[in-house]
Amino acid sequence: MQIEVLQPDAVLTALNQELVAGQLVFPTQVDVALRVQRALEDPDVHLQEAARIVANEPLLAAKTLAMANSAAIRQQGPEVRDLVRAVNRLGIGTLRTLAVTLVLRQIIYAEPRRIEAHIAAALWVHAVHIAALASTLARRTRTLNPQEALVAGLLHDIGHFYLLSRSHLYPMLLDRKHPASALVYTDHAYVSRAVMKSLDVPQTIIEATEESDLYGPLFPPRSLADTISLAHLITPFGNPLLEEDVADPSSTLTDCVEIQGLAEFAEEARQEVESLAQALNA
Repeated sequence: MQIEVLQPDAVLTALNQELVAGQLVFPTQVDVALRVQRALEDPDVHLQEAARIVANEPLLAAKTLAMANSAAIRQQGPEVRDLVRAVNRLGIGTLRTLAVTLVLRQIIYAEPRRIEAHIAAALWVHAVHIAALASTLARRTRTLNPQEALVAGLLHDIGHFYLLSRSHLYPMLLDRKHPASALVYTDHAYVSRAVMKSLDVPQTIIEATEESDLYGPLFPPRSLADTISLAHLITPFGNPLLEEDVADPSSTLTDCVEIQGLAEFAEEARQEVESLAQALNA
């Protein structure tokens, strides 16, 4: 999909060329986060080595301990206080997921901004809550991989994370009267695809985040796209850059009730979801 370049708008043209060419510009601090993520992607990495990698990144270390002790993961087990035991409890797959959250946090918070800090904060809360809901849906219904659902939830709006990271240079991105705002308010799915490809996100997750906007969800979920769609129906935290996400909370409740079993799930899983969201937000 190509975004129509509105000449003579140099901003839209430049950003569109970045996305088409895959030459995305990330904040400097993201390099560290990406190195951690890719080190954990090594299929031969062992738990001891993984613990060493985690220990070198304080934010990831904090998230690892918080996740290992969350109600969703800990169950009835004892509290763990060292990274080796935390990594052993979580496994490499979950660590890779946490590394993704580190990348997202660095993208959106690495550069100091004078504008729209509240949007960045609200977008992060939205992404974390969708991820926690998607993972819990997958775990409780036993239909999908909870870690894959967690990653899909975190990344479903990554295009907005990227555009906010560029908004300190291009504030017109958030000005609905400016042609460049089409990237934020109209073509954000296209931007998300470009960012995920740049980060080597699996194609199954890319497709799930796109399809979640195209089809009605089923409960129990039968696909990653279902989990993302259902999570959007349950969450009280809408995407601050999409008016339909925050316009009418009562309509969300109605949709939730109409899907048999979804409202009950939302109530039963509330504490588990909150615990997981807090761990991601550590």
